[in-house]
Amino acid sequence: MRGNMVGLEVLGLPKLIDRFQVQGKSSFVILHQNISAAIDSLVICKFTNMGVAEEYFARVLSAVTGIKYATGDMIKAGERVWNLEKLYNLREGFSREDDTLPPRLLNEAPTDGPSKGWVSQLEPMLKEYYRGRGWDENGVPAQKKLEELGLMNLM
Repeated sequence: MRGNMVGLEVLGLPKLIDRFQVQGKSSFVILHQNISAAIDSLVICKFTNMGVAEEYFARVLSAVTGIKYATGDMIKAGERVWNLEKLYNLREGFSREDDTLPPRLLNEAPTDGPSKGWVSQLEPMLKEYYRGRGWDENGVPAQKKLEELGLMNLM
Protein backbone atom coordinates (compact mmCIF):
# COMPACT_ATOMS: atom_id res chain seq x y z
CA MET A 1 0.00 0.00 0.00
CA ARG A 2 2.87 2.41 0.59
CA GLY A 3 3.96 2.44 -3.05
CA ASN A 4 0.46 2.56 -4.47
CA MET A 5 0.44 4.36 -7.82
CA VAL A 6 -3.33 4.17 -8.45
CA GLY A 7 -3.74 7.90 -7.81
CA LEU A 8 -1.21 8.82 -10.47
CA GLU A 9 -1.67 6.04 -13.00
CA VAL A 10 -5.44 5.61 -12.88
CA LEU A 11 -7.11 8.57 -11.19
CA GLY A 12 -4.71 11.29 -12.35
CA LEU A 13 -4.19 12.62 -8.81
CA PRO A 14 -2.36 14.98 -8.70
CA LYS A 15 -1.57 14.32 -12.38
CA LEU A 16 -1.98 11.40 -14.74
CA ILE A 17 1.16 9.53 -15.73
CA ASP A 18 1.52 6.64 -18.18
CA ARG A 19 1.28 3.36 -16.27
CA PHE A 20 3.60 1.71 -18.79
CA GLN A 21 6.27 4.38 -18.29
CA VAL A 22 9.50 2.81 -17.01
CA GLN A 23 11.73 5.81 -16.26
CA GLY A 24 10.82 8.86 -14.22
CA LYS A 25 8.37 7.28 -11.76
CA SER A 26 10.62 6.62 -8.80
CA SER A 27 10.32 10.11 -7.34
CA PHE A 28 6.53 9.72 -7.19
CA VAL A 29 6.84 6.30 -5.55
CA ILE A 30 9.38 7.56 -3.01
CA LEU A 31 7.28 10.57 -2.07
CA HIS A 32 4.17 8.42 -1.68
CA GLN A 33 6.06 5.87 0.41
CA ASN A 34 7.45 8.57 2.70
CA ILE A 35 4.05 10.18 3.19
CA SER A 36 2.41 6.79 3.77
CA ALA A 37 5.04 5.79 6.34
CA ALA A 38 4.39 9.03 8.24
CA ILE A 39 0.61 8.54 8.09
CA ASP A 40 0.98 4.92 9.25
CA SER A 41 3.01 6.20 12.20
CA LEU A 42 0.08 8.42 13.13
CA VAL A 43 -2.18 5.34 13.15
CA ILE A 44 -4.59 7.05 10.75
CA CYS A 45 -6.30 5.29 7.88
CA LYS A 46 -4.13 5.89 4.83
CA PHE A 47 -7.19 6.07 2.58
CA THR A 48 -7.79 9.53 4.07
CA ASN A 49 -4.73 10.58 2.08
CA MET A 50 -6.86 10.42 -1.07
CA GLY A 51 -8.97 13.32 0.18
CA VAL A 52 -6.89 15.10 2.82
CA ALA A 53 -3.79 17.17 2.05
CA GLU A 54 -0.46 16.27 3.64
CA GLU A 55 -0.54 19.63 5.45
CA TYR A 56 -3.33 18.33 7.69
CA PHE A 57 -1.36 15.23 8.62
CA ALA A 58 1.56 17.49 9.55
CA ARG A 59 -0.82 19.40 11.83
CA VAL A 60 -1.92 16.14 13.47
CA LEU A 61 1.71 15.14 14.01
CA SER A 62 2.35 18.56 15.58
CA ALA A 63 -0.66 18.20 17.85
CA VAL A 64 0.28 14.68 18.95
CA THR A 65 3.96 15.37 19.61
CA GLY A 66 3.90 19.00 20.69
CA ILE A 67 6.64 19.64 18.12
CA LYS A 68 5.93 21.95 15.17
CA TYR A 69 6.00 19.93 11.93
CA ALA A 70 5.69 21.52 8.52
CA THR A 71 4.61 19.24 5.67
CA GLY A 72 8.22 18.73 4.58
CA ASP A 73 9.21 17.78 8.12
CA MET A 74 6.48 15.16 8.23
CA ILE A 75 7.61 13.74 4.88
CA LYS A 76 11.20 13.63 6.18
CA ALA A 77 9.95 11.73 9.27
CA GLY A 78 8.33 9.23 6.90
CA GLU A 79 11.61 8.91 5.02
CA ARG A 80 13.35 8.12 8.31
CA VAL A 81 10.76 5.42 9.00
CA TRP A 82 11.19 3.94 5.50
CA ASN A 83 14.96 3.81 5.89
CA LEU A 84 14.73 2.37 9.41
CA GLU A 85 12.51 -0.39 8.07
CA LYS A 86 15.02 -1.05 5.28
CA LEU A 87 17.89 -1.24 7.78
CA TYR A 88 15.88 -3.67 9.90
CA ASN A 89 15.17 -5.88 6.88
CA LEU A 90 18.84 -5.83 5.86
CA ARG A 91 19.85 -6.81 9.39
CA GLU A 92 17.41 -9.71 9.25
CA GLY A 93 18.96 -11.05 6.04
CA PHE A 94 16.91 -9.49 3.27
CA SER A 95 18.90 -8.46 0.21
CA ARG A 96 18.51 -6.99 -3.27
CA GLU A 97 17.18 -10.34 -4.48
CA ASP A 98 14.15 -9.82 -2.24
CA ASP A 99 13.28 -6.50 -3.93
CA THR A 100 11.37 -8.17 -6.72
CA LEU A 101 7.98 -9.11 -8.06
CA PRO A 102 6.48 -12.55 -8.65
CA PRO A 103 7.99 -14.20 -11.75
CA ARG A 104 4.61 -14.11 -13.45
CA LEU A 105 4.63 -10.31 -13.51
CA LEU A 106 8.17 -10.26 -14.87
CA ASN A 107 7.87 -13.00 -17.47
CA GLU A 108 4.26 -13.68 -18.50
CA ALA A 109 2.70 -11.00 -20.69
CA PRO A 110 -1.10 -10.90 -20.81
CA THR A 111 -2.48 -12.15 -24.11
CA ASP A 112 -5.39 -9.71 -24.22
CA GLY A 113 -6.77 -6.60 -22.52
CA PRO A 114 -5.19 -3.19 -21.96
CA SER A 115 -1.88 -4.68 -20.78
CA LYS A 116 -1.58 -7.13 -23.69
CA GLY A 117 2.05 -8.03 -24.36
CA TRP A 118 3.45 -6.05 -21.44
CA VAL A 119 5.54 -7.30 -18.52
CA SER A 120 7.02 -5.24 -15.71
CA GLN A 121 10.43 -3.79 -16.49
CA LEU A 122 11.58 -4.00 -12.89
CA GLU A 123 15.36 -3.76 -13.26
CA PRO A 124 15.63 -0.22 -14.69
CA MET A 125 12.89 0.99 -12.33
CA LEU A 126 14.64 -0.53 -9.32
CA LYS A 127 17.98 1.06 -10.25
CA GLU A 128 16.31 4.48 -10.57
CA TYR A 129 14.47 3.92 -7.29
CA TYR A 130 17.66 3.02 -5.40
CA ARG A 131 19.40 6.15 -6.75
CA GLY A 132 16.43 8.30 -5.79
CA ARG A 133 16.42 6.86 -2.28
CA GLY A 134 20.14 7.50 -1.83
CA TRP A 135 20.88 3.78 -1.62
CA ASP A 136 23.66 1.86 -3.34
CA GLU A 137 23.15 -0.54 -6.25
CA ASN A 138 22.30 -3.32 -3.78
CA GLY A 139 19.54 -1.35 -2.08
CA VAL A 140 21.60 -0.49 1.01
CA PRO A 141 21.21 3.06 2.35
CA ALA A 142 24.42 4.99 1.70
CA GLN A 143 26.29 6.55 4.61
CA LYS A 144 25.47 10.02 3.27
CA LYS A 145 21.73 9.23 3.35
CA LEU A 146 21.97 7.84 6.88
CA GLU A 147 23.82 10.95 8.02
CA GLU A 148 21.19 13.17 6.39
CA LEU A 149 18.47 11.32 8.31
CA GLY A 150 20.37 11.15 11.60
CA LEU A 151 20.60 7.37 11.40
CA MET A 152 24.36 6.89 10.91
CA ASN A 153 24.79 4.95 14.16
CA LEU A 154 22.51 2.18 12.88
CA MET A 155 24.72 0.78 10.11
